[in-house]
Amino acid sequence: MFSSLRAASSRLVEAGNGGKLHYSDRKASKHRVDIVSPTLCDDVLTRLGPSLARHTGCTLIDIHPGRGHWSSKLHELIKPRTHILAEPRLKEYLPHLQPLLDRPGSRYCLVDWEDKHLWKPQRYKEHGLLRDFHLRQDITATTKNRNDSLLIMANMAVPALPKRFGASSVPARSHRKLLDYAMDVKKSSGFQADGPVRLLMWLPMSEQDRILPRSVEQRNQTAFHLEATCLLEEIVSGKRSQKPRQHLRNPSIELDCRRRVSERMRTESVYVPPGRRDKSERPVHESSGGVLSSDIYGSDKVSHERTPDWLEELQSLRMGFRDDVFGQFTDTLENNEKTEERKSSKHHHKTHSPEYQRMMTLERHLKTLGKRADQVEELLREQSTIESLTSATHNDESPDHVQRAARTQELNDRRDTFRARLDAMPKLTRMRFELSSDDRKAFSMNPPLLMWDRRKADPMIARKEEFEPHKELCLLDIEPRNPYPYSMTSSQTACFELIASTLLRRSSQKLSALDQIAPGAVEALAPKVPALWDLGQGWEEKMGDLRVRCITADMVYQLAVAWDQWPFKPDPVDIMTKFGGQDE
Repeated sequence: MFSSLRAASSRLVEAGNGGKLHYSDRKASKHRVDIVSPTLCDDVLTRLGPSLARHTGCTLIDIHPGRGHWSSKLHELIKPRTHILAEPRLKEYLPHLQPLLDRPGSRYCLVDWEDKHLWKPQRYKEHGLLRDFHLRQDITATTKNRNDSLLIMANMAVPALPKRFGASSVPARSHRKLLDYAMDVKKSSGFQADGPVRLLMWLPMSEQDRILPRSVEQRNQTAFHLEATCLLEEIVSGKRSQKPRQHLRNPSIELDCRRRVSERMRTESVYVPPGRRDKSERPVHESSGGVLSSDIYGSDKVSHERTPDWLEELQSLRMGFRDDVFGQFTDTLENNEKTEERKSSKHHHKTHSPEYQRMMTLERHLKTLGKRADQVEELLREQSTIESLTSATHNDESPDHVQRAARTQELNDRRDTFRARLDAMPKLTRMRFELSSDDRKAFSMNPPLLMWDRRKADPMIARKEEFEPHKELCLLDIEPRNPYPYSMTSSQTACFELIASTLLRRSSQKLSALDQIAPGAVEALAPKVPALWDLGQGWEEKMGDLRVRCITADMVYQLAVAWDQWPFKPDPVDIMTKFGGQDE
């Protein structure tokens, strides 16, 4: 079957190339990033070993095995009865995979189907590779028995397309595959038809934020559907680079999150090898109550801003000015005669040096950031106080009606004052406050909203040099929820998808977006979901003004059920025809 390919590939391999990449390797590097570090593979399998034990003797579907380093290491650990190497680029990778096929008693088998067939279990059954796998016709079927006899592994680390090809406007392939995976979990279809099936996926760090967000600002449809259907752990990570305008969570939240994770790691006896710890985060025992920014802003305040790119430049200019590397004015000591002549001039104006002007500009920027951080922190404290008073007033069972009415009026007055103050704030300050407030709400949920905050252990850090070409990848361990918590009819499922796609279209979306689909939907449906009031804490005078960054799958499920029972709901077919599919 592969004789012509093997002969062609053998001519591409050059012996004795002095450590340089083979021609076939260089060609493969244009299409995929491969794992080439045995040490990284060993560290990962040490972490995953206990949970992978239940897959011993399973059927392993290995999508895009590439050079086979990771594949062979996992094969040695779980000893699958069949290891299916699904590699569409045989011309580049056959020289690496052939030694695995030629091993005595090899359990590897190789298929070279197109990518569109690699995720379809029907194709594997047709070729006799999944003999014990049963495809179900009923898409609403569910099972409580997970399918440990099947394990899927995929490398979706494809170098990004140039922007001229429109890559920025098209969802990444990993996102599309994970959305399909989540839909299969909901419907018990595809690979999930015979029970929940585990997935290990490598993908670029650039695509990770939208799958495993660390702030509600990054949460989108992909993350929402994975939260609803799966349990997700990040096993390997790369260095996270802050993007311009990226919001940072309150450091006190990050510290509390790390404390919880450290406790879980101690309980489960999980550790991160010393060489794979994230150096950008201090250990919990070295932190004290929060990450203060006195070295940046000049006072002990909590920063809600990303670290300025120009901070190092400002510190360098400060040192230069202090050490007389440059002065405040362009007139220097070496030009005393010229300086005296200018001082005697009637119209003499001193000119600041370019370095000093730049330093003062950055100082003003820094002062603005510090002022904004102060305002956001003060608003958060006031909001917390009012929320506590709201809860106390709501639960007040005092028989003194006059006193209860007075407390309610006082609370309303204080809330109105807060709203007026917030409206008077600059737009960017309000945006930072809303994000910080929503992050706090998400973290205070039980369990926390974001899967990152539910992690059992910190990920191990991998270096660029451990991949070829040198790109940063992450490894996600994805297991379906067992059983899927929401039992819905096909009509309710359609409502669920419609509501989720509408509300999570943008991170700044509000509940009033439902009225765009059907006028009066918010007024009719919101009272059916008490959790929405808890999410808003009574802040919004109208439920339509509620920000939905923190909306949970359970809330959307309740909205879907209420929508399905709503007598004035529009026809779902007409809605989907009008709005179409809502991509992320």
